[in-house]
Amino acid sequence: MKKIILLMAIVIGLFSVSFAQNKSDSVKGMYFKFQGRVKAGMGQTCKALPSQFKDVTIGNWIDTITHNDVKNDFMKTKWGFYGGANLDFYFHPNFGFGVDIDYFSNKLNFTVPQNITDYVSLNPTTQLVQSNLKNQSLFFAGIGPSFKVFTNKHWDIDVNLRGGLSRLDMGSMRYTITGVRVDLNRVLDTLLNYDYSKPMNAFGLKAGLFVNYWFNSWIGVTLGADFIHTFKSAKKLDDNPDYVYQYKNPDYYLKANGTLDPYTYFDQNTPTYHPTKLNINHVSVSAGLVFRFVKPEPKPMPVIPKPVVVVKPEPKPKDILVLVKDSLTNIPMPGVVVNLKDKSGEVVDSKPTGTDGKVTFTGVKPGDYTVSGTLDNLKTNKASIAKDDFFTDKDIIYRELLLNNLNFVLQGTTQECSKNKVLADVEVELTNKSTGIVTKVKSGADGVFKFDLAQNTDYSIVGTREGYYSGIQDITTKGLNRSQTIYVQLKLCVEKLEVNKKIVLHNIYYDFDKCTIRSDASNELDRLVQIMKDNPTMEIELSSHTDQRGSDAYNNKLSQCRAESAVSYIISKGISKSRIKAKGYGKTQLLEDCSQYKDCPQTSQGDCPCHQNNRRTEVKITKM
Repeated sequence: MKKIILLMAIVIGLFSVSFAQNKSDSVKGMYFKFQGRVKAGMGQTCKALPSQFKDVTIGNWIDTITHNDVKNDFMKTKWGFYGGANLDFYFHPNFGFGVDIDYFSNKLNFTVPQNITDYVSLNPTTQLVQSNLKNQSLFFAGIGPSFKVFTNKHWDIDVNLRGGLSRLDMGSMRYTITGVRVDLNRVLDTLLNYDYSKPMNAFGLKAGLFVNYWFNSWIGVTLGADFIHTFKSAKKLDDNPDYVYQYKNPDYYLKANGTLDPYTYFDQNTPTYHPTKLNINHVSVSAGLVFRFVKPEPKPMPVIPKPVVVVKPEPKPKDILVLVKDSLTNIPMPGVVVNLKDKSGEVVDSKPTGTDGKVTFTGVKPGDYTVSGTLDNLKTNKASIAKDDFFTDKDIIYRELLLNNLNFVLQGTTQECSKNKVLADVEVELTNKSTGIVTKVKSGADGVFKFDLAQNTDYSIVGTREGYYSGIQDITTKGLNRSQTIYVQLKLCVEKLEVNKKIVLHNIYYDFDKCTIRSDASNELDRLVQIMKDNPTMEIELSSHTDQRGSDAYNNKLSQCRAESAVSYIISKGISKSRIKAKGYGKTQLLEDCSQYKDCPQTSQGDCPCHQNNRRTEVKITKM
């Protein structure tokens, strides 16, 4: 009875919360909602068996022993199938009534005592036989209140309380020991005789909790748990001869050494157990589908509003978010300084845009403003912000600015490429090959540097830092479409001057089948000459490499001749011959096998990038 009162108090409390949640919403007209649920899952009986018994007396008229406080620790039930359905009818958003049908099926589990198992295993003629096995089952049908304790667009929670009929079959099971020696007195071989299979009807009380997710207005999925308590007293079952519970506990028939005494065990009748306590509880967890139908609410009569004089309250400060984009590509532009000015033209605040091209001015007081931006000598358009913009429901005022720049932006990094390491404080020199104009910048702590590049123009770029060497690299904007591209990316390799370091000299050109250096190779060699003058103790090996076409002898001779031509040029610029050695490697040190590329010719006709990479001039520092 205490459990029933507690359960009723919980349900009433939940209903009170849900009712208070909706009491401010007036329900016009007749509210009606039908909801159905089908579910399946796993159920357990929470030991729906007699759990305690009267004292058990064993023995004969000469010698008897009484065992007190006998408990059922030898029979249990297993989890089994559970299925059910319920229909709910709601006449209030949070309250209604419903009908439930539930079914449980659970197997009985008897743990055979170890001393019985040992006895059977030591006596080959004996055998433990199981018979009359029948599962427990429960059929419940009930009616009672239903509650909605939480509801939103997709989720709701149901709590149901039902009272009704429980039709319970508590199952049956029998264990006997066959083949016992006939000299063991009367051979009373029943170990367990449990038969509570006659269906019994009793009052049941059920509580259920379900969480529902609705895909749309009429169907969804549900997860839930049910608890059913069946009211049946142990005394009524004990008084009914149709219910038998006999068990011959081998622990009561042991020898002094702890083994089974078969002469005593098989000489005495199997005792009848009289239950004094019976708890019939069923619990389940399940999943399934839910369906519903909600009666549409009647449309209210139109109400003609009275004229209301609205006085605008003074708006609150807001954030202003500005995005700066390139006018041709719409790419966000970082590093643009955006100025926020009031209506008198005074700068209220000034900030640079981040990597995403955005900048935010926080807590700006209501008023009239303009925003505009600058990047070096370039300017964006202006955008206006009116005081009325502060009266809107939006928390942020958003504006876009366009940066009008017809040039490309060279965005590069200086790196020590052999170590994959960013190198800062490198002076980067950009030369316009058409005009000869030279522009210099120094890379930052992150190695980043930037230049503006004109359209349809060739450039060369080189880096300078004490103790380091950078080759000359070519850049071109020819063939690039400014309406599609703004950034030209470049990784400028600047290598440290140290013994055994190899440096590839770019733009060292020779005419075909000749070893005479062309005049357009002088820039790279002049830079090497200056490095050697700045480092008077440095000695180098200048090597030349060919591609893999042609014979070994031809390539060795050609590469040696080309290396010597480059060395001769360097010597002519005032570098001592003792500091430089020429070496031709032919095709012995290829960077990659060009025969693996289908488009790479293997004869002297034509060319490909693979051959061009193999045909290189390298400097190896042999002494510093």
